[in-house]
Amino acid sequence: MHKASTFTRKSASGIRNNAVRSTAAVLPAKALKLFQLQTFVVVLLLSSLLFSLSAQAHTPLFDCFDNGDATMTCEGGFSDGSSAAGVAIRVVDAQGKVLEQGELDADGAIVLARPAGEFSVVFASGEEHSLTVLGDDII
Repeated sequence: MHKASTFTRKSASGIRNNAVRSTAAVLPAKALKLFQLQTFVVVLLLSSLLFSLSAQAHTPLFDCFDNGDATMTCEGGFSDGSSAAGVAIRVVDAQGKVLEQGELDADGAIVLARPAGEFSVVFASGEEHSLTVLGDDII
C-alpha cells in the first residue's frame, strides 16, 4: 500500500489545485538503491571467495613409496599444477638429524635410500609449504 501526499500546484491556467503524488514514483529509486546494495554485497562475497580459493590453489602435494630395493621414490608438486622442481627434500631421523637430502627433479621426483629405523621425509618449499611423510607411512 502506497502512502499519498498532497501538495498544491499551479495548472497551466494559473489556477491552484490539489494533486495527489504517490510514493510509487519514489519506490523505484529505493528499489534501485536496494538492488545496488545487494549487487555490491554479492560482488564482495564472490571476490572474497575467489581470493580465498586462489590463496589455497597453490597447496603442496607430496608422497613417497617404497621401491622394494632399499630405496624409496618421493614425488611432489602443487595443486594448481605448478612444478615443484628444485624443492628441497630431506630425510631425517627421529632426533631431526639429516640423513640424506636432495631436490626434486624436473618431473617432481627423487629417489632416496630408505634408512633403517625411525625416519621421516620432509618436503621443504618454504615455511608455508612444508610437508612431512613419516617413514612408517611409506609402503
